[in-house]
Amino acid sequence: MKADFPLEIKININSEMPLHIGTGLGKGGVIDKSIIKDYAGNVYIPGSSLKGKIRHYYTMLYRSFINNTLHNGQAYCTFDNIENCCAICQVFGSKYHQGRFTFSDAMLKEEELSGFFKPVRITDKDFQFILVLVRRHNKISRKRKVAEEKHLFTAEASMFGLQYKSVIDGILTVEPNLSPFPKEALLFIASLKMLNKIGGGKSRGLGKIQVDIESINDQPRNINELIALLDEEQS
Repeated sequence: MKADFPLEIKININSEMPLHIGTGLGKGGVIDKSIIKDYAGNVYIPGSSLKGKIRHYYTMLYRSFINNTLHNGQAYCTFDNIENCCAICQVFGSKYHQGRFTFSDAMLKEEELSGFFKPVRITDKDFQFILVLVRRHNKISRKRKVAEEKHLFTAEASMFGLQYKSVIDGILTVEPNLSPFPKEALLFIASLKMLNKIGGGKSRGLGKIQVDIESINDQPRNINELIALLDEEQS
C-alpha cells in the first residue's frame, strides 16, 4: 500500500557569477536583452526556471537509481491517477496530470548580500540599479567560430554575490519503507545540489550558482547524512 510523503524544502541560492534570465525583449533600443524583474523592479529567479533545471537532474538520478526503463519508451506515465505515476510525473507533471509540487520564485534575501554591499532595503529605487549590470557582447558565428562584424549587442545581468531564497513543496505517493526519507525524496534533494548553473549566457561566464538547503520539513538537515541514507538504500 502506497503512502503520502509530504516534502517542503527551503533553499538558499548564491549567485557566484552574474545571472541572465531573459524576458525575450529589449528596452527601447538601449538594451537588446533585458532580464526578468518583479513588479517593484527587483531581480529574481523564476520558479519555472528552477523547475526545468531540477527536472533534468532528477530524471538523470531517477533513471540511474530507480528505473532505467522509465515509461517504457513513452514520454510520460499514462495512469489515470497521478498517485500511480512515477515520482518524476508526480513532482513535475505530465501531458495528462498537473504536477503536485510548487516551485516558488527565488526572491532576493533582504538581510544578506554576500558582503558586497551594506544592508539596504531592496525596495529602495536607487539600490535596484546597483543590482543590474549591462554587458556588451559580440555575436559568435558557430560555423566559423569567430566574432561576427557589426553584431555587437547589450544584455542585462543581475549582480553576482546576491542571495536568493525559494521554497519547494508538495506530496509524493510512494511505497513506504523504514528509512525516514523514501528514495524518491532523497534523489529529489540530491538533484537540488546538482543545480549549479541557470539562465542564459553560460558560455560567456554567466549563470553559475550554488544551492544550499536551509531546511527540510522545517528541520535543518545535513546533506551528507542524507546521501548516506541513499547509500544505505542501495546496499
